Amino acid sequence: DLSAWQWLSLPFTSSGSDDTARVTGQFASAPSAFFSVETKDRDSDGDRVADWDELFVGSDPYFRDSARSSSLTLDAEGNVTGSVSGDYASFVESFRNALPGGAAGQVTREQAARFLQQASFGPTMAELDRVQALGFSAWISDQITQPPTYQRPAIEAMIRDLRGPRVDLSYNYTGQEVGASNTASAIARGAIAGPDQLRQRFAFALSQILVTSKRDANLAGRPLAMTDYYDIFLRHAFGNYRDVLGEVTRHPAMGRYLSHVGNQKARPEINQFPDENYARECMQLFTIGLWELNQDGTRKTTSSGSFIPTYDNGDVTELARVFTGFWFGGQNWNAGGYTDDHLSIPMTLWADKHDFEAKSLLGGLSIPARPASQANGLRDVDDALDYLFNHPNTAPFISRQLIQFLVTSNPSPAYVGRVSAVFANNGSGKRGDLAAVVRAILLDVEARDVRWSLGSTSFGRLKDPVQRAMTLARAGRLARHPAIHWWDYGDFYDSSLQSPGNSPSVFNFYRPDYRSPGLLAENRLSASAFQITNSYTSIAFVNRLWQNTVSGLRLYDSYVFNPDYRDLLEVAGNTPLLVDRANLLLCGGMMGATTRTAILDMLSQVSSNDPLQRVQLTVFLASACPEGAVQR
Repeated sequence: DLSAWQWLSLPFTSSGSDDTARVTGQFASAPSAFFSVETKDRDSDGDRVADWDELFVGSDPYFRDSARSSSLTLDAEGNVTGSVSGDYASFVESFRNALPGGAAGQVTREQAARFLQQASFGPTMAELDRVQALGFSAWISDQITQPPTYQRPAIEAMIRDLRGPRVDLSYNYTGQEVGASNTASAIARGAIAGPDQLRQRFAFALSQILVTSKRDANLAGRPLAMTDYYDIFLRHAFGNYRDVLGEVTRHPAMGRYLSHVGNQKARPEINQFPDENYARECMQLFTIGLWELNQDGTRKTTSSGSFIPTYDNGDVTELARVFTGFWFGGQNWNAGGYTDDHLSIPMTLWADKHDFEAKSLLGGLSIPARPASQANGLRDVDDALDYLFNHPNTAPFISRQLIQFLVTSNPSPAYVGRVSAVFANNGSGKRGDLAAVVRAILLDVEARDVRWSLGSTSFGRLKDPVQRAMTLARAGRLARHPAIHWWDYGDFYDSSLQSPGNSPSVFNFYRPDYRSPGLLAENRLSASAFQITNSYTSIAFVNRLWQNTVSGLRLYDSYVFNPDYRDLLEVAGNTPLLVDRANLLLCGGMMGATTRTAILDMLSQVSSNDPLQRVQLTVFLASACPEGAVQR
């Protein structure tokens, strides 16, 4: 009979390594009794390492810095803001080979979740199983072999439906035209349901470096062109960065966006000169950046301490001459270029419009004068792109940004240097091998070893709103819907200042090295996504997370894709386990004790008779909490 079940609080006596509690009174004399014993690891010195763990690795359980000296800084609430305790660092270091979980069988659930935050659009229970079964390196290898989930086919299917049976019509359209906002739907399908998760995440990062946007009047209403352009990054995510540069340069969406389509050789007598827009951004944003860099990403300086520019206006003018003669593929000069189809075919070089005179730029590139022909015009372009690709700045400039988009906004120079070295040489003499680069980023000691994140004030990144929305969708198993739509009338962008294919300029939604005014700027810390975080989005985006938690992806009656929280509903009756599972799916396994306790307290106010409400509240709080917003 367990109806009289009651708690006992027993005094313990210690003798050597044994702690003993003696049951007395009515329970001692009872003919039979059931006892449920709960134990908690003792942490006598409060260093977050249990006493038995410290005894195991040889540190003193009664002195927090016995194994290694380390200063500790606490905030007003007692949380670590500086370095962790010496004994904690020693404990982590003792298990360094096991904690990163490089091989199958070594990866914990939390490590797998943290890894998938960096390498995908968010964990699922099935993907956690795969990472644990394969290990990090083998999982990456498997992902590299996955065929791409391209975006253009989704738009093509919408166009066929609109011009044919009109079975769906839940996509955005006007008359006979499929709207550009459907670009977000195509990208969301890959992000949520694509089995090639690493490719999808890496392509999204590349798309924020080599930017086009439907904000441009020439690309508004051109979803085929936008997705065809995006597919460059999916196609070459594990290919070579030089191929990315080549396809971007010749893609008509970029030709329209940065206005080098229709560029003609100079004719001063009629005041005709090449447009310099693409030439400038090709250097500033896509390859070498503004300032000369060391291979670890730090800026070079003159003897007087001044930064050294990589190029000047003369270099821009010379490079603009290289990008002359391009027009829309399959069209006559000065004809076409106004339909989605025309904006999806690589541009053609017209020899009579190209400048074949000698060109010299960047203090080292000399392109000789050549006879006029299409082949020689393309040789000019290839010579220029080859030079920029092989420029010593390109490896650290691109590598640092890719680290920032995937792992941390403030990678150490050593981290950048290691990845930059792989960009320069993949180990087999090949430069620009992106498969090797992404492997180097994700398996680097700073990405995998928790000593770089625990207690650090500089490691991590504020997640993109798109990433957070896609992570929530994956936790809600929206991948079960075969043809997701994710377009609206600007509501998501208004609440977050980000949506796929809708950047306000070629400088993306935010700059990689943006420093938020105040404490971050004073400490010279980059906080990229904080550039789109303000007093309005801080509230509006959290409200959007609640809507998506409850309703999934929905736009009035146009489309409804409800979430399915079966992975969480099955543990809804066990509150601690429910929170722990949400931690894996939405916080990368990094939820702190303070947050966990706060969520448990809120759930204690929700009836156990309403499991769905308990799950929805848990999902929302895990999405909106600091650990759900910041990737560490």
